[in-house]
Amino acid sequence: MAAIDIPEDGSPVRSFDLSTLYHGDEFGRAMIRGPVTSLNLPLYVITVWDKSRGPVNLVVYEGTPVLRKGGIVPMENLRIGEIVEVTVTGGRASMVILLDVEL
Repeated sequence: MAAIDIPEDGSPVRSFDLSTLYHGDEFGRAMIRGPVTSLNLPLYVITVWDKSRGPVNLVVYEGTPVLRKGGIVPMENLRIGEIVEVTVTGGRASMVILLDVEL
């Protein structure tokens, strides 16, 4: 197998450009707010359309709180079109809050 050959093993990471992940500002911090436009649940990646940044890809690591109306819900409960506010700390999503608002 040559270095450029990609295994056909069905792994979802094979077709995802990891360089598109957002890690916050130079200090690893950010607040992202907008509708969820894409979900990649096998990789725990969500895309949020932020008004000032455009589409932002974020990893929501297992154990990251996803809050809806004060309660913790699994990431699998996120739906495309829902408005979220994501806090990025240390270069990773540290909290996801589902908002009951329209942008």
